[in-house]
Amino acid sequence: MTPLNEVLNNITYSLATGRFAGLAFHGIGNDPRCPLLVPEETAHACVETASEAIQMPYIGFDDAYECAKIFIRKLAGNRDVRPIVFVPTLFIDKKAEWVKFSTCNLSVMSMETLRALSDLGAEIGWHGHSHRRFTDLTVEELNAEMEGRADTLAGISLNTTSCSFPYGAFNRKIVDRLSLHFTRFYQTCILQNSISYTNVLCLLDVGTILHFRCGQIKMVEL
Repeated sequence: MTPLNEVLNNITYSLATGRFAGLAFHGIGNDPRCPLLVPEETAHACVETASEAIQMPYIGFDDAYECAKIFIRKLAGNRDVRPIVFVPTLFIDKKAEWVKFSTCNLSVMSMETLRALSDLGAEIGWHGHSHRRFTDLTVEELNAEMEGRADTLAGISLNTTSCSFPYGAFNRKIVDRLSLHFTRFYQTCILQNSISYTNVLCLLDVGTILHFRCGQIKMVEL
């Protein structure tokens, strides 16, 4: 793992560039064998650093893993950050079948959990219906994704206005089509990524930096 002080330095530097609107997590937990998990103490330190670097950072949770719910519940009462849970609606209350890491056994939150987090103040966003790359879908398949989202969320009276692209995959045509349904878009990124679209906010991927030491930067004293 990347040492915590390096992770925090990356967060401070990255958010100061203005290229990132906040942080992105997947799961929260202490199993070092699963690269999708960030230990809770580390996550708290990262969120604190982000809130010191920029005002009201977005804190995104791609995939809406059940193991993150307690941490998100705590964030929902923090007025210094804006937590958003991005859920792949087909997998609500099911195992995350798309995860290829054999060391990760993850499930998506239930309807009840999503509703409860929403009531506490966390925003519920969309992360696709079947967690497929939007760039791999035909127009008909993308429309089917939207229909699945609408049918699923209608049961808990949630209206998602934010979208995080599965695998960070999107293009201008996808953004234009989905703009009929969403007001904000998010992409989970690491340091090397640049924002290509002004209406897509980039969230810094903490787990990738922590586990794979990606996007390290050299701090230069002037």
